[in-house]
Amino acid sequence: MLDTSSIKIKPWRAILNEIDLPVGTAIWVLAAHFFTLISPSILIWFVWRHEDFLAQILYEPRLFYIGAVLMMVGSAFEIAQNAFDRWYLTEIPPSFCDCLFGSFICLAVATNIVATSGSDAWVWYLAYGLALVFPTFYLLGWPMDIARGLLGIWFAVAFYQLLGESVIFLPFVSVFLTLYFLGLLLATHAQSLHGFTTGVNALGMLCTPWAISNAANASPVSWFTTSAIAFVVVGIALAVKPRLKKLSATARRVIE
Repeated sequence: MLDTSSIKIKPWRAILNEIDLPVGTAIWVLAAHFFTLISPSILIWFVWRHEDFLAQILYEPRLFYIGAVLMMVGSAFEIAQNAFDRWYLTEIPPSFCDCLFGSFICLAVATNIVATSGSDAWVWYLAYGLALVFPTFYLLGWPMDIARGLLGIWFAVAFYQLLGESVIFLPFVSVFLTLYFLGLLLATHAQSLHGFTTGVNALGMLCTPWAISNAANASPVSWFTTSAIAFVVVGIALAVKPRLKKLSATARRVIE
């Protein structure tokens, strides 16, 4: 029989003491990560609800289920990466979890591309080929975000051509905001910005189910409205930047 007497389980107090952020900040950051983790499940629900409609237009909408799961797996690795870094991002060094995070996100977007317009074999080869470029470039130290960017643009254009929903381009605003808050986080070390960096990224994931709902209900959002949303959101972000740059670095919680 396996002897388990030597196995020691950390008490909850010891585990909590490893979180060296103030309690309120830690809760906010964890909540943002949790929201990011579960947000792809909303896509699953919308695809299931409108599957008959989507099947008439897209190649294989049920592949969105796989894409959503891959997104959630990627988010889990992103959470692991930040946990190992103790949420203090002073730089972004190559790391195993970060590589897996980006790789799974690329695989998810490639799967969504195939779900949208995968009737031709070249779409499969090119989409998953680009997804494999990310980990390859990551390990070689080359600019790996080229692959992620190309996949995102490809999906948005393909989705728009078939469903005519302009809101599918709003995730690019989400990407801008993610980089915006990440830059401020690295400059100020104010960890409250970490939650915003993660949260705005999750909001971009909600644009696909929003677009699906609009198309299924024949209530498209005009380009004017989409542009206005993007303009207002970016404008507000730039307007508050001087104030955010004055935020103080988050002090580490004293571990007892």
